[in-house]
Amino acid sequence: MGVVIQVRIPSRVDKPGSSPVKQCNQENLLPAPLVLPSVHELDLFRCFQPVLIHIQMLWELMLLGEPMVVMAPSPSVSSEMVLALTSCLAPLRYCCDFRPYFTIHDSEFKEYTTRTQAPPNIVVGVTNPFFIKTLQHWPHILRVGELRMAGDLPKQVKVKKLAKLKTLDTKPGIYTSYKTFLHKDKTLIKRLLKGIQRKRPSEVQSALLRRHLLELTQSFIIPLVSAGTCQGRESWMVWVGGTPKLTRCHPCSAMAGTPPTVPAPVSSLALAPARDPGAATAALGTTRGSSTLIYDFYFYLFSFQEHYMASLMPLQRAITPWKNPPQIRPFCQEDFMKSLEHAGPQLTCVLKGDWLGLYRRFFKSPNFDGWFRQRHREMSQKLEALHLEAICEADIVAWMKDKSEVEIVDLVLKLREKLVRARCQHLPVKEETLQRVSLYIDTIIGSLPEDLQAVLHHP
Repeated sequence: MGVVIQVRIPSRVDKPGSSPVKQCNQENLLPAPLVLPSVHELDLFRCFQPVLIHIQMLWELMLLGEPMVVMAPSPSVSSEMVLALTSCLAPLRYCCDFRPYFTIHDSEFKEYTTRTQAPPNIVVGVTNPFFIKTLQHWPHILRVGELRMAGDLPKQVKVKKLAKLKTLDTKPGIYTSYKTFLHKDKTLIKRLLKGIQRKRPSEVQSALLRRHLLELTQSFIIPLVSAGTCQGRESWMVWVGGTPKLTRCHPCSAMAGTPPTVPAPVSSLALAPARDPGAATAALGTTRGSSTLIYDFYFYLFSFQEHYMASLMPLQRAITPWKNPPQIRPFCQEDFMKSLEHAGPQLTCVLKGDWLGLYRRFFKSPNFDGWFRQRHREMSQKLEALHLEAICEADIVAWMKDKSEVEIVDLVLKLREKLVRARCQHLPVKEETLQRVSLYIDTIIGSLPEDLQAVLHHP
């Protein structure tokens, strides 16, 4: 008693990684409500304990959508490890298939064990030792033992050659020939080891690990975002404690929803137009280090960039009411690669390595395809919304003066189609705009002869 649980079932229109919808009438409760993004929150630190020193490699394999087999002693360990692997890309959606617990009775058994074709992009969790031989041709195999929460860090598994995976008593390890693009983050390992020595709770260790993976994914995704948002070429400078740290180009729209201005202590982040020293400064206060600080700023800034690939979007003045919306320009990989020199992940991530090579491999993966399709769909919906707004601002009566009845009827049918699509696809359009379009349709029909009005009016 005394506990209130509010559950919201996710919708198809929800963006991956987005926070739950805030309630307008939410009271100031003490203690503050605890929001769980899922019913079952994985103990990430417990799952990754035996492979902590290889977390960088596992993150890259998941990012690239590589086929992987997880061999575990029990279904629970298998399932937890597979779910932990696929969740380490958040907020990027893992777009490949995954099977937390796969058996020889599953319908895809022959497809996954055949050697006549390359393994599919999937993470498979198994427990049957029979799979050691039947899945030996897979490029990446993770063999783990029982997950335990002992006082000391469990023995870390080693990276071994696939040729050694032949016997049923195969020892735990990562069997792969994969070479990582990025270097290991030794600082993270030291922090986690120190946490074990100080008997830090597993929940805190998991939070540190999840935070690290989140920052890593965001650092990788931010250039893809910023490569598309530099249309306005507005210069902004970011500094910590009055010392310039980096300069980037962003459109003015990126400032929508900036945090309130606060005094600029040494540990705060300030943002102001570099070409306008007198402009108001938007500051984001924090007590953390500068690298995390800059990450927080970008995470905050781009959460307000509704369509991060704005450079691919047509200019708003090119959207006219009486023509179909212009096409979105294609994503050019080479142009993006050129932008990494001054707007790459090195601005928000301390890890060194072959970032260019990692991006090139990522472009060939199902995760990039899924990511780009989702963003392209959002941009297309935004174009539809802008087109509806342009129609509402147009003078319909003036347009109809020199138009034939066929053209006017065609416009009515197209407007109705747009109206239905806007409601069914939940386009980012205000209800007021949709109501105005409905009024325009009634106005147009009212100007036609009575016989046509009878045909066009809804039954």
